[in-house]
Amino acid sequence: QNAFPSDSVFDAVFAWNWVQQSTAKSLVRNGDFESADKSAAPAAQDDWSAKGAPAGWATWSRMNQGQFQRAAGRGGKGAGWQIATTVYGGKASLLQNVPVQEGEKYLGVAWLQLNTLQKSRIGFTLRFRTANGWYTGKDNLITVRPAQTTEWQRLMIPIVVPPTVTKITVTLEVEGASATFDDVALYQIRQQ
Repeated sequence: QNAFPSDSVFDAVFAWNWVQQSTAKSLVRNGDFESADKSAAPAAQDDWSAKGAPAGWATWSRMNQGQFQRAAGRGGKGAGWQIATTVYGGKASLLQNVPVQEGEKYLGVAWLQLNTLQKSRIGFTLRFRTANGWYTGKDNLITVRPAQTTEWQRLMIPIVVPPTVTKITVTLEVEGASATFDDVALYQIRQQ
C-alpha cells in the first residue's frame, strides 16, 4: 500500500505554516546531519546496519549496493547525507525510528537534491511500526517522490498516527541513482 491521505495538500500547508509560526522541535535525531557523533541508531531489524550511517540513523541496502557518505548540505552550508546505488534494483536507505502517539498529527519534512537524472526511484517515506513490528493496516506507509530536477526541493508528508502505532520509521531511499538529503524532520502538530 502506498496511498497518500485524503486532504493531504491542505494538511501539509496548514502543518508547515504551523511549524513556521511555532517553536516546534523536530523529533528526528540529527536530521541536519551536522552531528560528528559516531553512534548510529540501534538496529530495529536484523538487516539494518550502522555501516555508513550518520549519528542517530541506520542503513539498509538491497543487493549490498548502498553507498553512504557525508556531502555538502542545502545551500552549500553545513552537511547533508548522500545515498547512492549503482544499479536500478539496488536500493539503499537511511532509516530512523521515532516514537509517536496514536491519534496525533505529524508532519514529515525532508529536503533532497537529485545528483543524477537517470532512471531511478528516490523517495521520502514514513512507515508505521507497532510494538510487534511493521503496522499492516491501511496506508501502512506513505512515500513522496521528488520532481526530476537537480535543484534542492522540499518534500512533506502530513499524517495522523493510526491506533496501535508506537513509532514512525523515517526513511530516505535511493534506487539506481544518487541523491543528497538534508534537514529531515518530523514535527508533532499541536491542535490550536
